[in-house]
Amino acid sequence: MATESRVGRPQNRTQFQDKFLQQLNRLGILDFFGQQLKNRLSGMVKLSTTPEFEERTAALIKEGHVPIVASAHFTHLDPGPYSHLTQQMIEQARLVGYADNLHRFVAPIALSVPLGRQGIFLERMYRPIREYSAERGLELKSVTRAADEQRYDGMKRTKSELGNFLEELEAGGTGVLVLMGGSVQPGRHKGAGRDNIFGLQRIKDGHLAATIRVMLAKGRGAGREAFVIPAGIDGVWRGLNSDKLRPTKRGVASLFIPIFRPLFGTYMHVRADNPITMEDLASNLGKEWRRNPDTVNDFVMTRVALLVPPYARGDYSDLAQSAA
Repeated sequence: MATESRVGRPQNRTQFQDKFLQQLNRLGILDFFGQQLKNRLSGMVKLSTTPEFEERTAALIKEGHVPIVASAHFTHLDPGPYSHLTQQMIEQARLVGYADNLHRFVAPIALSVPLGRQGIFLERMYRPIREYSAERGLELKSVTRAADEQRYDGMKRTKSELGNFLEELEAGGTGVLVLMGGSVQPGRHKGAGRDNIFGLQRIKDGHLAATIRVMLAKGRGAGREAFVIPAGIDGVWRGLNSDKLRPTKRGVASLFIPIFRPLFGTYMHVRADNPITMEDLASNLGKEWRRNPDTVNDFVMTRVALLVPPYARGDYSDLAQSAA
């Protein structure tokens, strides 16, 4: 009898699929697929913002304030679609004549992906997604997550690794995109059906609040502050199966035959909400909000949850419903 693996698949079937992917890699087919993904992804992404968002964001950038994009995280492909948002914000800065205030974003990505510890498919897709994002001003920086240390032998975060990332944040004109949750559990399917996913999981770490503190410290003395952009995404879980860490049949068909995209719902729809300033955090959470990372997480993630479909809100469904 076959035993069950971590994600609920029979191990003998998983081993066969892994060997099959290894063979596709040797034949160069995974690299071909990755290049096609890079070439065609722009036709699969829709970005929605409002004139009020663009006006308020442009004003904050003009004042030299630093954006932190707090984005809902569902799959390992998320940085590609979200780079359309970073590209728009960088273009806004250029149009208002303040390109020096914002000309790039950085985003921390699990080091286990480019190292191949999460499978050959994600390893081969990392390069085209990294290049695609970089072309739109979003640079992916590999870091060792706590989950990587626990799950994979030989992986351990070093002080120099963390220091190198902090140096990236300290560079002038640099914003940051945070994939909220640190895992793709929200995009995993809990049963039959393309949209029967777990949805957003409760954030239990202080990474967002810590990032805000770092960005505030970076701008202090220059009269700059950080501000948070809530961002959500829809449809990406229909193209990439986060359980099996490979594309779905709908995703493959949609990649090569555009007419299938609206039929299968595989358009990746990115939405952004109005900025959350430090004054907003203080007025809603109190002056000591920096000492309460869980409260900051809930406040920001409630805004993020309103930007994804109700069935994808998961643990933030009740908070989002109350805030709607």
